[in-house]
Amino acid sequence: MGSYGTGLETSVLDRRLEASRRWKRKNKERMAAYHRDWVEKNPERARAIAGRAALKAKERRKAYGKRWRELNRERNSQQKRDYYRANKAAIRQKYRAQYAANRLALLLKWGRGLNDADASALLAEHADGCVFCGSHERLELDHKMPKSRGGPNTRENLQWLCRLCNAAKGDMTTVEFITHIRKILKRAE
Repeated sequence: MGSYGTGLETSVLDRRLEASRRWKRKNKERMAAYHRDWVEKNPERARAIAGRAALKAKERRKAYGKRWRELNRERNSQQKRDYYRANKAAIRQKYRAQYAANRLALLLKWGRGLNDADASALLAEHADGCVFCGSHERLELDHKMPKSRGGPNTRENLQWLCRLCNAAKGDMTTVEFITHIRKILKRAE
């Protein structure tokens, strides 16, 4: 029995496959015409086949890229470092613009009481940094009067705090938090 499980010897199958390949090479135009006709008659099947082929190609490209990165780890890291050094300002500007756009979208979605002008004003205040410490790292929107205590989603009730100040403030009002900080500072003296 042959290796293909058909009962034919391997050499016979190989000869038939080679003959088929030769015929297709000689008759490329005829094969292309047949393919065009088949696609016109079977558009749904053609789309399904093309979709599967595109998915397989995408998976092959992804696997190839993963293999390449594994084999060329140091080279890939060096290329990334070189690219970042050469384009540092543009990369930072791009991410700042994306952050601002995402923050504005979040404000409009999340701040139900906000209109475009209020959201833009809040976004402009973002450049000033944290209300308490002035940090520009990991800024978050905070409610002066916490929502858990009935505070509204309005422009007047929102402020920018860094993550540390926001976590320390918790569900205190701004006035309570400032009083709390003063007590801590008095104890430290």
